[in-house]
Amino acid sequence: EAVVRSLPADRPLALVGYSLGANVMVKWLGETALQDRVSAAVSVSNPFSLAHCCEVMISGPVSRLYGRYFLRNLQRDVERKKRWFRRTGEQRELERLEALGDLGTLRHIRDFDDHVTAPLSGFADADDYYGKCSSDRFIGRVRVPLLVVHSDNDPIIPPASIPALSGTPDNVVWDLHADGGHVGFAVAGHRCWLEQRIGDFLAVT
Repeated sequence: EAVVRSLPADRPLALVGYSLGANVMVKWLGETALQDRVSAAVSVSNPFSLAHCCEVMISGPVSRLYGRYFLRNLQRDVERKKRWFRRTGEQRELERLEALGDLGTLRHIRDFDDHVTAPLSGFADADDYYGKCSSDRFIGRVRVPLLVVHSDNDPIIPPASIPALSGTPDNVVWDLHADGGHVGFAVAGHRCWLEQRIGDFLAVT
């Protein structure tokens, strides 16, 4: 909100979000009063339903590898923040993180969201966070031209996560592919296909 407000009102603004960032972007578009300041947006490999994706990263044979990878990165991020707060003397923020306890005992991404994401962000638990922050609840309120690029073989986003296409407004353009993985979409002979698709869409909106 603050960044958009700081820009000149007559300056064209386009948004592009990838993965969890796409989820945040679509949610923001669906609830902000500043939507009219945005000319167009692109959502790539949006999880849409955080609960569904989390379940897949716990139980899926391949996606569990992604889940463990994300969990390790998040645990390292918290430790890096602790070290930063110690160096900068930000005691209050350091105490908030240290109060979370030993994060090394967490087994999967839902554990992290239950013990870290939810309490630090003001949610009751992971389910509360997933329910309130999944962008499938907000896409129907998006009024700007929105391109959604998604792959059927995304290893961490199950088909059940994708909103019903018939329930989305006409300004939402669905670009669905059989292949592409998660933020992949490399086409033989055209490795920059995704970048070109995004540029073409933004150029005509």
